[in-house]
Amino acid sequence: MMLQDFYNTQWDYIIILDACRFDYFKEHYQKYLPKGKLEAKQSHGSCTTEWLHKTFTKPMKDAFYISTNPFINNKKLSLKELTIDCNKNWRATTVFKKVIDVWLTHWDNALGVVHPSQVNKVVKTILPRKRLIIHYIQPHEPYLAYKALGKKWIARNKVKRRFWHPVALLAWKHLSFSQRVWIKKLLRGRMSVFEHFYARGEINKLKMLYEENLIIVLGYVGELIKELKGTIIITADHAECFGEDKTWGHPCNSKSQFLRTVPWLVIKK
Repeated sequence: MMLQDFYNTQWDYIIILDACRFDYFKEHYQKYLPKGKLEAKQSHGSCTTEWLHKTFTKPMKDAFYISTNPFINNKKLSLKELTIDCNKNWRATTVFKKVIDVWLTHWDNALGVVHPSQVNKVVKTILPRKRLIIHYIQPHEPYLAYKALGKKWIARNKVKRRFWHPVALLAWKHLSFSQRVWIKKLLRGRMSVFEHFYARGEINKLKMLYEENLIIVLGYVGELIKELKGTIIITADHAECFGEDKTWGHPCNSKSQFLRTVPWLVIKK
């Protein structure tokens, strides 16, 4: 399987769907997008931060990045400054001609995310400019079809900081996913969305919400593409796991080929 390569590929627009699985994309994209050539490609990373510093390795000074993710920002903040999961000094401002911080100007506090309609609104103010990288946060959670979830389960599961003694933290890293869920449930620790549904035995509901998020964003991508002329690539930074390869979500530095397999759809208009 070939790696994603934005430097040696001709394109006018790149559309990034955050945490988009190849299999779900393949099942649904034809209902919302124009005809194109779809293939599976390998991402350079299993999470956004890893993908960024391994994918964009040299300046792309003719490209604008429309960002719904604070990791790609116009504030000159590095990945190392933004997260403990990455020690790289990669900065979006050293790679791209301009970064447009949609995550800052169009954030929806009720949803806890930027709605895809707002991405479209911003991009339309820039057109007909080409060489745009347009990053939607969906199908990554929070799930738009179940927006009340976050307030309910986060409020009920307060973090107990005293649990994270250094010794406990070291032991924690060696526990299985199911063991971690059991302990968090016992101590009423804050759970990720994956842990929440796993603890409730509702994995199918989790998959359904993810699928609905993908369908929602595909609808908006299809709407935006009507305004674009040229070569469009639709892909993802990484995929998402629901227990495949004993993996949940998209942990950084994972070797899971399932997690690193992403769609690569080329549409020429």
